[in-house]
Amino acid sequence: KAWNAPAGAAARPNPMSYSPENIAAGKSLYEIFCMQCHGVDATGVAPGASLVRGKPTNLTYSADHHTAGDLFWKIRTGRSAMPNYKLVFKKKQVWEMVTYIKSLAVTK
Repeated sequence: KAWNAPAGAAARPNPMSYSPENIAAGKSLYEIFCMQCHGVDATGVAPGASLVRGKPTNLTYSADHHTAGDLFWKIRTGRSAMPNYKLVFKKKQVWEMVTYIKSLAVTK
């Protein structure tokens, strides 16, 4: 079943620039909190992936097919095996992770 942010949340633009510093900050958070399920290369293939119900999302695909606002909302809201990080991260940190994820987009 599709999991999409409400229209208003999905339309939110990323307030962070795609600077090397912001991408690196997001990558650092990703490596600590996300990599065990989404994988080193963010394709959803990781040792921890087998421990959760459902298949973790391939974030390189999501980077291409979801808005920054949608990704922000999903990280803060969570669903099923995806934790709710609303009380864990400051909004700036979530935007840094979104910036990193969007930097993984496979352009065609």
